[in-house]
Amino acid sequence: MLKTCLSDGRYLDFVQLICEVACRAIRNPSKIKWARDWAELLTCSERFKKCLSSSAVPFSYVRGAVAEATEHGDWLLVDEINLASSECLDALMNLLEDSYHKHPKFRLFACMNPVTDIGKKNLPLSVRSRFTEIFIRETRDAEQLGVIVRTYLPSIQPTRLCSVLNLYEALCHKYPGKYSLRSLCRALSFASDNFFGSDLRSLQEAIEMSFLTDLNLESRTTVLELIHKYLGKKTDSAIPPPDYVAGKYINVENYYIRRGTNEPQDDPLYVRTPSVRKNLAQLSRVVCSGRYPVLLEGETSTGKTAMVIHLAKISGNTVIRINNHEHTDLQEYIGSYAPDRNGKLIFMEGALLKAMKAGYWVILDELNLAASDVIEALNRLLDDNRELYVSELNTTVRAHQSFRLFATQNPAGSYAGRKRLSRALLNRFVILRFDHLPFSELSQMVVAS
Repeated sequence: MLKTCLSDGRYLDFVQLICEVACRAIRNPSKIKWARDWAELLTCSERFKKCLSSSAVPFSYVRGAVAEATEHGDWLLVDEINLASSECLDALMNLLEDSYHKHPKFRLFACMNPVTDIGKKNLPLSVRSRFTEIFIRETRDAEQLGVIVRTYLPSIQPTRLCSVLNLYEALCHKYPGKYSLRSLCRALSFASDNFFGSDLRSLQEAIEMSFLTDLNLESRTTVLELIHKYLGKKTDSAIPPPDYVAGKYINVENYYIRRGTNEPQDDPLYVRTPSVRKNLAQLSRVVCSGRYPVLLEGETSTGKTAMVIHLAKISGNTVIRINNHEHTDLQEYIGSYAPDRNGKLIFMEGALLKAMKAGYWVILDELNLAASDVIEALNRLLDDNRELYVSELNTTVRAHQSFRLFATQNPAGSYAGRKRLSRALLNRFVILRFDHLPFSELSQMVVAS
């Protein structure tokens, strides 16, 4: 009977049958141990029946992650706690009151960056005093770093391990505050995938991607010399194609990009000068990794957005461009509730959420024009787990394997309204610096067009 009601679209009858079955089960003494489950089913069914029988919006109160954790005895981690609003901090402090009923196994943890970084606020003393503080420094101990390297690259040779550690120490000493342990781990993770046919070539490409791109020309030359000193120069041999199904990858400047669902198209109007080809190769190297977000930084008209659109076009990927401004709201990324054609209130997914599910490419244009709290809300998506919590739906959305995130911005302070982003946020991106084309290449573009 239930199956018949569903197939015929008689949803009200379907819910009514469930209610009757639940009522009988609750009254049955032999099913007393299941009475609570049947009661919850009856409550949900009655609520849904009211929604079906009228024009009411099917909203209900849903307990959040904090309430669930306190009831079930979970461990709750509040990340970037010094970015939270005063109201949010007050709600968290209520959990620590003795009068608040908590599961005995419930534990509360919090993380924060020092307030020396941009956008980070001091925690109120009334909040800070409730925590036991542990300051965690970034390790520089060679033995601990060696354990990290061997975790990512178990078969690395001892001499090469020493070379990697010496290179990392030299780079951190040469450019203090520029690199972090995340930079090293990102390089090791990329090298462990061995996209480039040999362990050494993969390590060289990974180190260059993680340590070389966010530099001016002079510093880039210095870092490249250090990489050559400790790891040697890269060979000019072609990178072998991926050992997968033929036709699934596109060769772009000797890096293999996974094809999208669209048919790859030629882009004859896009002129590849030597500088453009060098930038395109750096971008393709990051994209072929399949998971790292990219921030393209440069002056106006240096071809940042155009290059991402070009790469998406020739690889058959759909690209969505989101223009940021000082009034950009998180709802523009994720979505919000809005009426449909029939006047029903439904959740309309934002461009970013749609792209995450469908596996599209997204360009967050003029990133440093958006408010800091909007950008920081994307931290979870920028991390390795590549997921986003949607509070309106009380669910976590994990990104499709083909999803790629790009962002563009002008240098902070060079134009009105461009803010300096926090080091913690920037460190989550692979940053590519774009300079203006040399005059000789401008004439080449004019002739080609």
